[in-house]
Amino acid sequence: MMKKKMIAIILVLALLLTLAACTPTPAQPTPAPATPAPGQPTPEPTETPAWTPTRTIEFVVPFSAGGGSDIFARTVVSIINQYNLVDQTINVVNITGGGGAIGYADLAQRRGDNYSLGAVGSSFYNAYLVGLSPVNFRDFTVVGALADESLGVWVRYDSPFQSLREVIEAVRENPGSVIVSSTGGISLGSVAYYLLQHLEDVEFSYVPFDGGADAVLALLGGHVDITLENPGTVRAHFEAGTIRPLAIAYEYRIPGFENTPTFREEGVDIVLSQVRGFIMPPGVPHYVVEFWENIFQQVFETPEFQYAYLLDNSLIPLFLNSGDYLIAFEEITAFFLEAFAMMGFDVVDW
Repeated sequence: MMKKKMIAIILVLALLLTLAACTPTPAQPTPAPATPAPGQPTPEPTETPAWTPTRTIEFVVPFSAGGGSDIFARTVVSIINQYNLVDQTINVVNITGGGGAIGYADLAQRRGDNYSLGAVGSSFYNAYLVGLSPVNFRDFTVVGALADESLGVWVRYDSPFQSLREVIEAVRENPGSVIVSSTGGISLGSVAYYLLQHLEDVEFSYVPFDGGADAVLALLGGHVDITLENPGTVRAHFEAGTIRPLAIAYEYRIPGFENTPTFREEGVDIVLSQVRGFIMPPGVPHYVVEFWENIFQQVFETPEFQYAYLLDNSLIPLFLNSGDYLIAFEEITAFFLEAFAMMGFDVVDW
């Protein structure tokens, strides 16, 4: 049973990597039903002229300023302005609360609004599945993705552990002896902790925190032995030499951590990531989505995005158009639904 579950996990990442490598040629437009499939833009029955915005645009970030989603949205806007890709003003608006649920619910209510976009954070993929958000990707128009983010196992610079395999063997010999920290709840770190423990049939001691920064501080303070967090959260400590990685839970070695093995290289079949992209309210026409797909592809190809943003924040280049991103949403949601059910959460009837 567990082997089947891990195959599902690996298939999700394999699909994302395949989509990023080869963007399919768009099919010729055909007559469409009046009601589009969930997540898809609203088709038009006849040929429409190229669309450009004529008034101020809002990028909704359902989290506080300074977080990962906020930095992502503001970086994209900054590059759009730098290269004069859009003639209108773009405002980044933080609508916080409910772990992102309030901001996403606000965006979902703006049906047919061609001037509102939302930045996708990690909770967007999974909060609905455990009843923490009233909306999911099917309540929006999917636009596109520009980056992927994985997760790693980190130790203090003076830790006796030199590999993930050493950690596993230590806790196998002495159950509960290794203390793990991560962001708690339904975070990627929590999922990684559960999968690592159950796949290897070992027992860690677990200390969840409200955010990644606190989980890392617990590691730095010597209160835990390892932490499970994304590379961007620990990047400054890594560069300062106070924290070092043991393994990254991605399909391949990621940029900036080429000397760090993957979980699979350490004999652990776990591949995890969360995709950063944009959505719009439901009922947005296809020609508006195509406009933003083109803008985001131009942003993605700039050196400012590839190096000053992706590399500096330990993110993985991944461009997905609207159709490919919608497929990714389906696959990622299916993975989290199965993972949360395994973890004992009461999940929605999807």
